[in-house]
Amino acid sequence: MSQLLYDGYKKAVKFTDKNTTVDLCQAFIIIEKDSKPNDPLPFCVLYSGYFALASVDKKEINLETLSDIRRKAMKEYFKHKSNPSNVLLNYQKIMEDKNVFNAYNFYLFQIGDKEGFENWLTNNKIEYEKFVDWYTNDTNSLKINKKNLYLSDPLPK
Repeated sequence: MSQLLYDGYKKAVKFTDKNTTVDLCQAFIIIEKDSKPNDPLPFCVLYSGYFALASVDKKEINLETLSDIRRKAMKEYFKHKSNPSNVLLNYQKIMEDKNVFNAYNFYLFQIGDKEGFENWLTNNKIEYEKFVDWYTNDTNSLKINKKNLYLSDPLPK
């Protein structure tokens, strides 16, 4: 799974000299004639926008840049109070607040770049151990129930 997630981000984010393209989802924006400016966009579109903004100063996807982009995108997401709740982003915010989200990102994507992870781990053992201690504590598990279950917004066919 780690390899698939890492490869998925590498495929979804393309850098050129002139721009960065982010394609985390195949979505079409359809504005209904009776829609209002406050009607929410699908989550995938919202998050893709924050992810794109967080990517503008990067040139490639690797473990370090991916962690940085995800952290910035998550922070931007929470700056906007009108965004819909998302159980996974809420959990990631808790990790960021506990200062373990960076290590979580390296842990999550380590199989995508084994050498990069080993190099990072050599220089960040204390940070990684703090994450492992936090992550393996039962009170810090991701709790999904009927009230916070996230189902993807349906996309037009």
